[in-house]
Amino acid sequence: MIHERDIRERLAAVVERRLSVGAFEQWLDAESWDMFVDSSRDAIDLVSAIQLLLYDYYEERIDEETFVSGLARLLNNIREVVRVPVAASYLVPLAELAFSSRMVSVTPPKLDLLPVLA
Repeated sequence: MIHERDIRERLAAVVERRLSVGAFEQWLDAESWDMFVDSSRDAIDLVSAIQLLLYDYYEERIDEETFVSGLARLLNNIREVVRVPVAASYLVPLAELAFSSRMVSVTPPKLDLLPVLA
C-alpha cells in the first residue's frame, strides 16, 4: 500500500533537491508495485502522473527543470471531495464540493430529483 501523504513528502524532497530523482524513483517503484490492490484512488492517480513524468524525463522528452516543475505542480494539486447532505428530509443526491489549492467548485443536486410535495 502506498499513501498519498508519503508520496507528497517525497515529492517535496525532490522538488527541494533534498532527494535525487533516482532515489525517489527507486522508493516509488518499491512502494507502488501493488498499489492497485489496496491504495486509494488519489494515491494511484498521483503515482500514475509521476510515472508519466518520469517516462518523459528518461526518454529525454523533457529536461530536468521541466520535470521538477511538473512534480511541483503535482505537489500543489491537492483535490478533496466532500459529500454534504443538502436536505436530510428529502430524497436528494448529495452536493459535491471539490477543493484544490486554487479553486472551490460546488455541484448542487438536480432540482428535478426532489420529491413532489402534494
